[in-house]
Amino acid sequence: MKRGMTLIELLLSLAVTGIIGVTVTAMLFGVTQGTASRNDMRNLVVKHQAVLGRVGSAIRTSKTVLGSSSTYLVLWIADSNGDAAPNLAELRWMKRDTATSELKAYKVAFPTSMTQAQKDAANTAYTLNDNFLTVAAALESNTYVVAETWATSVTALAWSLNSGTAQQATLVSFRVTLNCDAGDDMGMGAACLRNNGVSAGSGAGGSTP
Repeated sequence: MKRGMTLIELLLSLAVTGIIGVTVTAMLFGVTQGTASRNDMRNLVVKHQAVLGRVGSAIRTSKTVLGSSSTYLVLWIADSNGDAAPNLAELRWMKRDTATSELKAYKVAFPTSMTQAQKDAANTAYTLNDNFLTVAAALESNTYVVAETWATSVTALAWSLNSGTAQQATLVSFRVTLNCDAGDDMGMGAACLRNNGVSAGSGAGGSTP
């Protein structure tokens, strides 16, 4: 005749089953957390590569650094009209928006409906002695200036030039710090200007850090 389980045996069985269940749950949670952490790190690496690539490309395809600060990097893309001076349409600048922690890139885009004469009239001419950090800040409200967000959750951004005078710089190094669930993570890059700056004595431009 079969003997039924005693109360003690039943309680022991339930306890062992509970321990096994808790252990398995903890193992599965650990695996899930590990996978999520690896995915977060992978996404952060991809994001860093994208941001550093865009910044580096912008620098490499530009003629001269017109100014740099802890917030801005102002670039002269090219002397498109050959007048040896930067014009509105030839400017590009990058800025870390401290209010939104976004890295933004700015450039001028005249409407296609404008005639060439209208574009020429709106294409403000500057001199190399202008303070382009002030110029860039003022231009952000310009009708023809468009902004593109290159990265979010940017907690820090730093530029380093290989010359104390921005317009003499031939190399720009940069550090971008992005925030993720695990904390802040910094990526670094460097890029040479397309034509190695302007000749000595051409102008002062903005200050360097």
